Amino acid sequence: MAISKEERAQLKLLPIRGYCDWKGIPYTTDTPTELRMVDHDSLVVRTKLNRFVWNSTGVKGDLVDFIHYYELGKSDGDSKGAAIKNQLAYARFVKGENIDVSKLYEDNTPRYKFDYDKVFKTQETNVAKDYLVNQRKLNPQFVDNLLRSGAVVQGSRYREGDKLHQNPVIFPWKDVNGKIVGADRQGTEQDFEHYKKRGTSKKIFAGSDTSTGYNLSFGSGDKTLILFESPIDLLSYAQQNHQDMVKSNATLLSVSGTDAKRGLQYLNDAVAAKQAKFNKIIVAFDNDVAGFKAADYFDRFSFKNPITGEAIEAERHIPLQGKDWNEQLKAGVTGRRVMSMTDNANRLDALEKTCSARDTNRQTRLCGCQNEYHSTC
Repeated sequence: MAISKEERAQLKLLPIRGYCDWKGIPYTTDTPTELRMVDHDSLVVRTKLNRFVWNSTGVKGDLVDFIHYYELGKSDGDSKGAAIKNQLAYARFVKGENIDVSKLYEDNTPRYKFDYDKVFKTQETNVAKDYLVNQRKLNPQFVDNLLRSGAVVQGSRYREGDKLHQNPVIFPWKDVNGKIVGADRQGTEQDFEHYKKRGTSKKIFAGSDTSTGYNLSFGSGDKTLILFESPIDLLSYAQQNHQDMVKSNATLLSVSGTDAKRGLQYLNDAVAAKQAKFNKIIVAFDNDVAGFKAADYFDRFSFKNPITGEAIEAERHIPLQGKDWNEQLKAGVTGRRVMSMTDNANRLDALEKTCSARDTNRQTRLCGCQNEYHSTC
């Protein structure tokens, strides 16, 4: 039987969060408006929009897309019939329980505002330093300088679920005026049972101001803006390119994911508050499909600095070895490949065609074919 226009509208309202609860799909609630999947925490559900984005794959969409790509593990070439059937089954459940969809998970909780004073920190730095130096292979003197300046701090032990975890590394976010308005928390112990491939816990503190992110400035810091997916990649790149960062008066910004638009927001805020004269944006996201897809945002738009009236050039940097800058650092390799945004778009097109051609089943998709350098892709 055909579905009416009104019924389709009701189906659109069905919340992804409600579906997860119905099917027992585990998630965490880092903020009142965002959910993260436990087994793939790069997948974020924005509850107010009732949409999701899977940062590590570049996939995004509504409930049907969530079921298709995430729950069922299907790909672009597969029919969404099974996902629609699951959506309709959830709709029948909601109707049978006489649930008002418009009020389901209605959020009346005021937005929590991040308070850095309430982030538990320690005076000791031994665990954080050990993690950054011995696991991430950052230079000990560089790490000492970060800890001494407060650009990196050691957090207190914390409980997550039923387990007490050792001290994490805290990366405080500063806005363009230097005020701490958010933070990343990076776990320092490996737990592949709970954190799968990555092996460590990662979290953004509730209430963090996502118009910014973890950032460091070199020189005047107002000419070149360089974007990264994580604080660790930012620090890895900074260590390998320190002198160039000073010469180019660069600010390095982690957006904790692949939301390239956050870089533009930071740039706009810096221009408005500090009359910043940025003339270049460099997208240094991962060397994979998601990284190229996110960087492609800057290929579709042109920008001018309202202070100087000059065009803001966009450029793409990828490591010479490995998927990200920390992998390159740990491999003992230095250097970077510089690409134009046209080069980025062409490479994205080639990667998507390659992955689409070889993505014939779930096992192939999970082989890691997002990675440009993957030998079996």
